[in-house]
Amino acid sequence: MGLFQILAKKVGVGLDLGNRWIKTVRLIKDGKRLKLSRVGRTFLKKEELEDKNKLREKIKKFLNSLLIKDRELSLSLAGHSVIIKRLKLPKTEQKKEKLEETIKKHAKEHIPFDIENVFMDYFILTPEGNTEDIEYFLVASKKNVVNELKDFIESANFRIEGIDVEGFALCNCFEYNYPEFISDTAYLLDIGSVNSVFCVYSKGSPLLIRDLSLGGDQITNLVKEVLNANFSECEKIKINGFKGVVPKEKILIYQKMEELYLNWIDEIQKILYFYTSNNPEAQEVGKIYLSGGGSLAPKLKEVMEEHLEKNIDILNPFRKIDIPISNFDTEYLKATGPQFAIATGLALRNFI
Repeated sequence: MGLFQILAKKVGVGLDLGNRWIKTVRLIKDGKRLKLSRVGRTFLKKEELEDKNKLREKIKKFLNSLLIKDRELSLSLAGHSVIIKRLKLPKTEQKKEKLEETIKKHAKEHIPFDIENVFMDYFILTPEGNTEDIEYFLVASKKNVVNELKDFIESANFRIEGIDVEGFALCNCFEYNYPEFISDTAYLLDIGSVNSVFCVYSKGSPLLIRDLSLGGDQITNLVKEVLNANFSECEKIKINGFKGVVPKEKILIYQKMEELYLNWIDEIQKILYFYTSNNPEAQEVGKIYLSGGGSLAPKLKEVMEEHLEKNIDILNPFRKIDIPISNFDTEYLKATGPQFAIATGLALRNFI
């Protein structure tokens, strides 16, 4: 699932450029199994995020520190930089032209830009051999957005092997690591620093992808409000599990966090209502899988289980990937693993 298709290879490197962290995962094919070769993350300072030259050097040093010598990387787009629409192609129009040409013609009605100025792709949701309407995802991004990303990565002496949508990368990660559940329906929520992505995955396909304006920075800001410290200090305090914070302040932080979680849950419930209202035949969802750095926030899982009345699980992006024990700190992977869901999904593009 991606904007640009690529040939299968024996190596896949996913680079997830977040608003606070850069994450990367390198996978290699070893016979019929996939093996974790490299994994790492690095925090982005404000000046590195705002200065392209500093960001470029940060990426180069980061990948070099992990001894990643591959030049080809898979990256993702999200938010306002990409348009995703779930559409139907009526049966009556399927025979008029080739499917791809017909979809491109219909795209003009749904993309609010000059069609000549966008890159487009589509992903068929309807099972092969269907004789009724065809349902599909239309994916588009402005050419200047893609070209700017391409030029930036090439200026760091790397090449873009593939560009995916964050939601598709998240679904890829789930599909590979939880094969016994792909015939069911699951909700996937990856909580980033500033934005999050919510997906409905059912029977081998994503059925809904939504970007949400919620993330871990909101937690850091409420810590900042309580402790009256700068953002960077509060981010470190949050990452370290509020160690050293006096009990009175910690209780207040947890109270404010629970209020924030309830706001997040309201946003999720709006999406769930929209989805179930428009899909009355939708399969009952048994579980919600959380990923992203924000998924590790204290008590989030418990609060969500109580108010959404669903089982909540933390997505393990390496569940079905071989991990050489001698090369990795398994406790580190267990503690930080959910943060690598998008990067793993990007690395998997070469194999699924």
